[in-house]
Amino acid sequence: MHESVELKISNFGIVRHYVISFVNMMDKEKADLRIEGNRIKVQSKGAPLPSLFAEVFYKAEDRLRNYVERNPLKEETEADTVSKKSEKKPRVDIPASGKNDKRILVKIKRDLKIPTDTSFVDVFHQFGQYIEKMEINEFKSLAEAQKIHSPISIFKPELYGYTRGPYFDGKFKSEEVSGDEAKLSTWEFLIRLAGYSIARIGNVRIPSGNKPIYLTVLALPTDLGYTRSNFELMLDSMKDFPGFKPEEGMIMWMAMNLPVYLDELLVVGMKDPAGSSPAEIRIGLNVPLASYRARANEFLRRVNSGNGKKSIQWIIRTAMWEKEADSERDLLKLLFAASQGDRRSREELMLRSSKTVLSYDYENVKNKENRDNKRLYDFCRNMVYFTSLLP
Repeated sequence: MHESVELKISNFGIVRHYVISFVNMMDKEKADLRIEGNRIKVQSKGAPLPSLFAEVFYKAEDRLRNYVERNPLKEETEADTVSKKSEKKPRVDIPASGKNDKRILVKIKRDLKIPTDTSFVDVFHQFGQYIEKMEINEFKSLAEAQKIHSPISIFKPELYGYTRGPYFDGKFKSEEVSGDEAKLSTWEFLIRLAGYSIARIGNVRIPSGNKPIYLTVLALPTDLGYTRSNFELMLDSMKDFPGFKPEEGMIMWMAMNLPVYLDELLVVGMKDPAGSSPAEIRIGLNVPLASYRARANEFLRRVNSGNGKKSIQWIIRTAMWEKEADSERDLLKLLFAASQGDRRSREELMLRSSKTVLSYDYENVKNKENRDNKRLYDFCRNMVYFTSLLP
């Protein structure tokens, strides 16, 4: 029996990709998926629809648990009256701002008749068990349930970008931005929350003034072109994602580390909601991996089969994480262009690398303070002696 159900998706914003993330975790051998306008049609190939959706909630449960365990928060705690030390504490599973977001999350749990102190790891598990036992008519009724919940700020971070920017008076309504997403049923809410939890792969540090900021990273699919195993492989490959700036380093890192079948990916850096501050997208990039690989294919093949990858990974991380890394950033940008066959960039990269190698003070190799200089020397030496890496 080929049962089907439709999922509404927003025409606008990141929340659309949460739903696409959710359905890409579905077993494609058991279901056909297609986008029709502002809906995704899910049609089973004989398996019960409730069990297909329950499987995805169990996957979201696992992903959320792993994320929380991998990404503890550091906080300063007073060890005594003289000194302080840093210790790690468990990360909140779903970030929420002050009263509004937290009130909505509590209401979701109450609607499910789950204690309000239950983690969403357990919410996903219990909801999966709940729908897995449903008959198809009961399941379809759930999918068409009344829209009663306001979206939390991680569902509408673009809204705050519009309402709190220049030339806006702060009265822009969420209906005008999000359309059908202005209110959600419990079913719709949990699908979006599960999709967010599946796509959230880690955190990155962004240098900013005297104190760095930390952004949550989301790896979001743009279409339904994944098998579940390929989607999980992509997410796992993104766990060591180094950062967003400079973009050349981000593209090179992704091209070297992500599966070759991945042509395009939406990568978002989101400031988590906290206190009175809502979620905010600080950076979002559609990364064109296919077009970069087409021009840098030979370079990538040689890097991944040789000794240059470790050195290149280091310069990418240094250029992204360190404030005082102008030389590394310049070399990285030259390498990015040279990797695609730009002759002038290749020549300039070789010239600068040769100068660095020739001017290096070998006596300082053992000095820990010069460790980064040694790594820069190693990178430049690789560029000089492994010119075959470049096309």
